[in-house]
Amino acid sequence: IECINSPEWSDLDVRVLSFPEFCYFPPIIETFESMFINNCDLSTNNSLGEITQTLGITSVIKLVFQLHKKLNKLKHHLEHYFENLKSLSLTNNNVSYADKDLLAGLVNLTNLNLRDNNLHQVTGFFNYTPKLRLLELSDNALQSIEPGTFDNLKNLLILNLSVNHLTEPRSGIFDELVALRELDLNTNDMVRLPEDIFAKLENLDVLNLSRNNFTNLPKNLLQNNTKLRNFTLFDNKRNMTTLPDAFFANLAKLEVLELKRNGFVTLPEDLFWGCTSLININLERNYLRTLPKYIFWDLKELKILKLNFNNLGNLHNLIFRDTEHLVKIDLSKNRITSISKYV
Repeated sequence: IECINSPEWSDLDVRVLSFPEFCYFPPIIETFESMFINNCDLSTNNSLGEITQTLGITSVIKLVFQLHKKLNKLKHHLEHYFENLKSLSLTNNNVSYADKDLLAGLVNLTNLNLRDNNLHQVTGFFNYTPKLRLLELSDNALQSIEPGTFDNLKNLLILNLSVNHLTEPRSGIFDELVALRELDLNTNDMVRLPEDIFAKLENLDVLNLSRNNFTNLPKNLLQNNTKLRNFTLFDNKRNMTTLPDAFFANLAKLEVLELKRNGFVTLPEDLFWGCTSLININLERNYLRTLPKYIFWDLKELKILKLNFNNLGNLHNLIFRDTEHLVKIDLSKNRITSISKYV
């Protein structure tokens, strides 16, 4: 349903929508797989649930509603009628505040998309949605996450908190997300992380910490994330100059590392030791002057290595000793004047 010139819902003629004039029958009562409503002002008298009933729809599995301006009385429109809803998208509705029991009747919800609103807090929102598997909260105005906010989401697989204003996330806020596979925290204002903030996320597969304000990261930040496969940290807004010793060491399932544009000047020799599945490392556009002799030790599966746009002046003869499956090495835009035949 797409509205032009903001018509009144009371003007809606179900016969015109559903049947030719010469063949009128009462609306058929049925379940709809999905319902998309775009640019339609909601009635002050009738809730969205009541409107679906007017259309002859008794059950909706997926609901997408985009008003593109401030949406008020959100709870009123989701009350009743939507107990079978599994996917709800309320993107781009300028929602700044919503009741804690907003989702109280949506007990079967598995996907929730609140992207591109103006939410300042989400405390209590998820106490009624234990089946959630995907939660999209990017492009909002969140400055902090209160302890307990996500404690009921033990089935959650994907959490996106990117493009908010988080500065110093508290220890324990992710502890109950025992099934979580993907966590996106990019483009916030984070300056530091507690060492144990990801400690309980033993199933974490993808982690994005890009575009924040870190000057350093805790040494043992990832030590419990042994299933981590993809780690992204690029465009850090402050120069980090280096990473802790053995920061990625022994993450045996790690395959992809995106580490460009962070301001690295040096890196520890044992940074990647034990990362036996690592395939792709991107370190382009840093300020690296040298690389330790054994930094790529035992990376037998490494296929792509990007070191372009750094300040490298030379390479040790043994630096690629173990990288026998390398397919691409990019050393362009450095200060290398000669390369030994043994490299």
